[in-house]
Amino acid sequence: ARRVARYAAGDAVVRVRGQASEDWLKREPLAGFGVIHLATHALVDERALTRTALALAPGGSEDGFLSPADLAGLKLDADLVVLSACRTAGGVTVAGEGVQGLTTPLVAAGARSVVATQWRVGDRSTVRLVEDLYDGLARGRPVAAALRDAKLAALRRGAPPGEWAGFTVVGDPLTTVALVVPAEPSTAARFGVGATALLVMGAAAYGLVRRRGRKSDRGVAPAAVAPTHH
Repeated sequence: ARRVARYAAGDAVVRVRGQASEDWLKREPLAGFGVIHLATHALVDERALTRTALALAPGGSEDGFLSPADLAGLKLDADLVVLSACRTAGGVTVAGEGVQGLTTPLVAAGARSVVATQWRVGDRSTVRLVEDLYDGLARGRPVAAALRDAKLAALRRGAPPGEWAGFTVVGDPLTTVALVVPAEPSTAARFGVGATALLVMGAAAYGLVRRRGRKSDRGVAPAAVAPTHH
């Protein structure tokens, strides 16, 4: 999570474990965030959407299972959502509509591009790929190109296909994201009190990083980041 948070153009606020709740995510005004990164468990049923969900922390009146309907109800204005969990690109195949699962409702809710996985991924084994993805994004590469570069880097270093080949892009592949290349390794000191971006990890994890120097009716846009837990 902290490795990804280093790419934020602004500060990052970290929410972990019980703070990474479905209740919080539904109540938080998310339209101000440009990147949302969720690293958690995913439950994907290829026969019924009602048994498909992202596992966040329970709390309040919520059980912690964020369904496709819940995702569609979010008000997003994000350039990128990363679903770093198992099989998040899967779902029910509907004739004339394609695969309906976790990615389609995010696009409908306002995400321009979604990075998801086609099969199970490991939390530790995908760290390098995710870091390479964000490095490419921070250097101005479009989402699809940054993911392709990260995959080629994994191939060159001999990583098995199971660690990188399952990642895919849904939505606009040419989306670019306002991030920065970190100058130094991540440290806890970089994320102090008064930070303006959000990062959540735990039973569910997600984070947001606000952009600077951008004037538009979208306001300040952040990116969400978190480590994978499967």
